[in-house]
Amino acid sequence: MYLKEFRERLNLTQKELAEKLDVAQTTIARYETNKVKPTTDTIMKYIEKVDANPLFLFTGKEPYKLSDIPGLNNESYIVLSDLRKILNQDEIQKKLEEIFIDEILSKFQISDEEKSPMYKFFEAIKLEGHIPVRPFLFLYYIFQFIVQDENKNSITDYRQYLIDIVLSFKTLSWHNNPIFTNKIKDEISARFELEISKEECQVLVTNAETTLKKLEEKMPASMIKAHRKINLKSLFPDKFK
Repeated sequence: MYLKEFRERLNLTQKELAEKLDVAQTTIARYETNKVKPTTDTIMKYIEKVDANPLFLFTGKEPYKLSDIPGLNNESYIVLSDLRKILNQDEIQKKLEEIFIDEILSKFQISDEEKSPMYKFFEAIKLEGHIPVRPFLFLYYIFQFIVQDENKNSITDYRQYLIDIVLSFKTLSWHNNPIFTNKIKDEISARFELEISKEECQVLVTNAETTLKKLEEKMPASMIKAHRKINLKSLFPDKFK
């Protein structure tokens, strides 16, 4: 989470923020070092007492102040407060985690600047539907493996764990489907190394089932149907030795 960044944007010390939120300074310190996750009630304190944008707290996405979101009014604040009456803490936490995961996965989307001549060719002949989501299909295989991996609870470096799995993926030949080359393996591993923080990697892995769900939302139904049940041993032979 981006609790430390938010506090620093307010130019407050941990002690000053703790006084505003009516919590102990040591509690703020534990939140900011990720030793403890703040409860939903605490997140609501950030919103109500120091005008925090919850999306910034979870993803770092601007604006950091809730009042700076265009079109937000007093009624919106009331709705946020009523969330605690409508949903329990676990449900709200789950929704916030889904938003966070969706933001992380958006970093794998193919942007206009990244479109290759081949992509533009497929676009021109109306076959572009599957092209922009192929990185998500690759990740779909990766996280199907992670869901079944019995060793994921002993991970110490989540980023390296993800990179290792990506690089262990067996590149398929033209006689198999789908086709993933070493190029996409290198691109995906580079994104984990350069664009996805260690904390974000941990969120993706520890919420692997939710990550799969968010990936499916980004993929055509026909693609999901074709690739939901796959032989993981053929894709990750080194991991099943």
